Amino acid sequence: MERATKKNWKQIKDSLPLEMTKEGIEERNKLFKLFDVNGSGTLAINEIHTGIRHILKLDEVIDCKPAIQKAFDIIRHSRASKSKLKSSDTYIISKEFKRFLIYLRQYFEYYEMFDRLDSDSNKKIDFYEFKAALPTVEKWGLIVENPEASFAEMDRDGSGYIIFDEFCTWAIEKSLDIEDDDDFNHHEMVKLSHDEMTKLKFKDSIANN
Repeated sequence: MERATKKNWKQIKDSLPLEMTKEGIEERNKLFKLFDVNGSGTLAINEIHTGIRHILKLDEVIDCKPAIQKAFDIIRHSRASKSKLKSSDTYIISKEFKRFLIYLRQYFEYYEMFDRLDSDSNKKIDFYEFKAALPTVEKWGLIVENPEASFAEMDRDGSGYIIFDEFCTWAIEKSLDIEDDDDFNHHEMVKLSHDEMTKLKFKDSIANN
């Protein structure tokens, strides 16, 4: 896979209209309509994949699918109980689109981090890959003093491997920030991600009691 460069990140940033200006809102509305090819007022995951690949053309920059799915799922599952939409509804609507794009932007970054640690490209990180990549992790703002403990912290299911979901949870908790990306409001995104994940964990704890 092509590794992201500063030029790549600029392309991603310029492709995702996140600003709260009048122009930014107009761009988002326009983009939503371009993605919504059947005019339903909703976006299913397949429409989002198609739009990102053929309209934004970001599929040529980074392997998008895990990041897209993660952003899509967190929007659905963090819906308030009073919302007319349920977590089981397999689409998002226009008023959720800005938050989706914000998450998408951040999960692109987490997926690039994950890919750099996954040296054999098998979509999993083992302990030896993680340990070998500690100098890279340090560039992202974290000094790992106990690799075994940090790996166990990530490996929530005890499988001996780290999958993308587990890595995202850990990256958010540790406020990791890829060194290539110097023009994104990372701390704002981490706060949003942390707040959403807290809500999701709270919902899970209720559901399991």
